[in-house]
Amino acid sequence: MSDTTDEQFPHDEGLPSPEPEGPGLFGEAEPPVPAAPQPPVPDAATAPYRVLARKYRPTTFEDLIGQEAMVRTLRNAFALGRVAHAFMLTGVRGVGKTTTARIIARALNCTGPDGQGGPTADPCGVCPNCIAILNDRHPDVLEMDAASRTGVDDVREIIEATRFRPMQGG
Repeated sequence: MSDTTDEQFPHDEGLPSPEPEGPGLFGEAEPPVPAAPQPPVPDAATAPYRVLARKYRPTTFEDLIGQEAMVRTLRNAFALGRVAHAFMLTGVRGVGKTTTARIIARALNCTGPDGQGGPTADPCGVCPNCIAILNDRHPDVLEMDAASRTGVDDVREIIEATRFRPMQGG
C-alpha cells in the first residue's frame, strides 16, 4: 500500500471515482446505482420566442386566404411548366407578400420525398430544400424587401449575386 495522496496526481483531477464492487466494508448491501441524468426538457419559458405571425404562417397555396386569383395563376403556371423568372409582389402591409414568396421558393426548389421531383405547386415539406426554407436556413433563398434594400449599393449587390450559381437549389 502506498501513502500517496490525490495532491500528488493533479492530472487525475476531474476523473470519476471508481465504481464500488461487492459488499461494503462492513457487509452492507451495494449502494444503489444512480440513474443517468435526464436531459433538460425545454418548457415554454426557455423555448425561443416566435412571433405569432411566423408561428401560424401559411405553408401551402391552399392555406393562403384572400389570394385566390394569384394562387390560380401560379398553379396554372406550374402545371404548364411556364413559371416566370421573377415575381413582383406588391400590396399594403399584412396581405401576404412574404408568405407567398416563401411558398413560391419552396415550390420552385422542392425535390420531393424521393429527391427526384421538380418544381411543383404542392411542395412536399419533407425534402431537405423544403425543410431548410421553412426553417429560414436555405443559403439560396434570401428574403429581401423594399424597406431595407433602398440604396444603389444594395441593388448592385443583388445584381452581383445573380452571377453565381445556387449553392443548393436547382
